[in-house]
Amino acid sequence: MSQSPLERLTRKGLAHGRMALRRIKPRTPALAVEGNRRMVMGELEAVTLADGIDGWLHPPASILTLHLLGQVPFGPVVEIGVYLGKYLSILRAGMGETCRIVGYDIFDQAQAPLVERTLAGAFGTLGNVALFQLDSTTLTADRVREDCGGAPVFMSIDGSHEAGPVLSDMRLADAVLDAEGIVAMDDVLNPLALGVNEGVARYLSGPNPDLVPFAYAANKMFFCRADIHAARLEEATAYLDSRGDDPSFPVYAQMKRQNDPSRRAFFGVDVLIAAG
Repeated sequence: MSQSPLERLTRKGLAHGRMALRRIKPRTPALAVEGNRRMVMGELEAVTLADGIDGWLHPPASILTLHLLGQVPFGPVVEIGVYLGKYLSILRAGMGETCRIVGYDIFDQAQAPLVERTLAGAFGTLGNVALFQLDSTTLTADRVREDCGGAPVFMSIDGSHEAGPVLSDMRLADAVLDAEGIVAMDDVLNPLALGVNEGVARYLSGPNPDLVPFAYAANKMFFCRADIHAARLEEATAYLDSRGDDPSFPVYAQMKRQNDPSRRAFFGVDVLIAAG
């Protein structure tokens, strides 16, 4: 019997709190890799691939993510909450086969081998991907750097949807993210994931948060270091402007036609609304 989105979301949040029974060993060690994006995938091919993997991800978020991956330095990538690898496929497509990509999840029901087979089949090789089975609230900054071989330049947070773990994941990202890195937080403003909104709000209203939002696209809010917020905001705006009247971003295109700058204040900073 199939589950509703709410039932699946609730199940995912509850399961996240369990301690991992075992650790999935990475296929390759966290060694230095070539400093380039070798064998990246084009936008249409990457979005089509991700669309065929079970999970929740809208094309505007995929497209903007692929662009933003090209704006960060080449370096390791982290995803908290892999599920079946839908968003992980976008990260792999945008960073290439040599990039160290680390995924953390509780991985029940033998999901990790399925994710590995899916990625290997889609790209011809798994690449430098390592999957670990654990509760992300047990992670330390040192552990993440060790698994990655350095500071991650892009982090996706899509694990538990409860406020406490979300706050923990945000604080972890704050502690480890590269100075020019980006964080993609899933399900912000989703009414079925109120805990995400609370966790993000608690982080942003807490002591000295150094990660601030600069863009929002189809359930994902993108964060960067506070000192580069203006630059990230302007670059993302220029990118969307360059796409013209793109049907992939109908909200942005409509607001532009209405001379609306498509920016809204959120916890004291401007956020570009790329897609609702």
